[in-house]
Amino acid sequence: MRTTTKRKMTGDAYRHHRKKWMYIKRFLRRIEQMIMVGFEDFSGKLSETQRFNQTMKANREILGGVSPKFYILYRNVFVSIGALPAPLNPYVRYISPRIVELKWDNADTEPTGKKMIYAFKYNATRKLPSLYLIETDEPIELADIKFPEEEYGDEVHFWLTFVWPDNKKRTDSVYVGQILPLSN
Repeated sequence: MRTTTKRKMTGDAYRHHRKKWMYIKRFLRRIEQMIMVGFEDFSGKLSETQRFNQTMKANREILGGVSPKFYILYRNVFVSIGALPAPLNPYVRYISPRIVELKWDNADTEPTGKKMIYAFKYNATRKLPSLYLIETDEPIELADIKFPEEEYGDEVHFWLTFVWPDNKKRTDSVYVGQILPLSN
């Protein structure tokens, strides 16, 4: 007869693991308004705590560095998880200091009908999340967003996700990129 025992982390390994999870949790709490939209429970069966735990699980690979010098790998952050194909080849650029252009290619297998396009913005310099919503019946591949002029030049990251409210489906979020100031 063989018994199995689960080894618990102790000492430095436990402290390192705990610091890592606390760093991720603090970041996710900052963008909570974004992830509560992206991880919305259409069935209504999950509590906010359960949804946040799903988010923690989906985002366990977002840290780089070693304690205490952790940093966020924004490309790995998921603000939405879904079953539908995500937008392809996204990019972001300034058109002017007040207007940002998001552009992407739609997937070929994308359902038709009314959809909501969420553009998630996180200003890492000011630690401020924002959410932009575009409702459309047509397949679009471009969105212009008014951008606060005082944020021009800050480190700002964008993600996209699509949600179909009638059949309660969504795409995975896709990292659009970090916006860079206009070259002179």
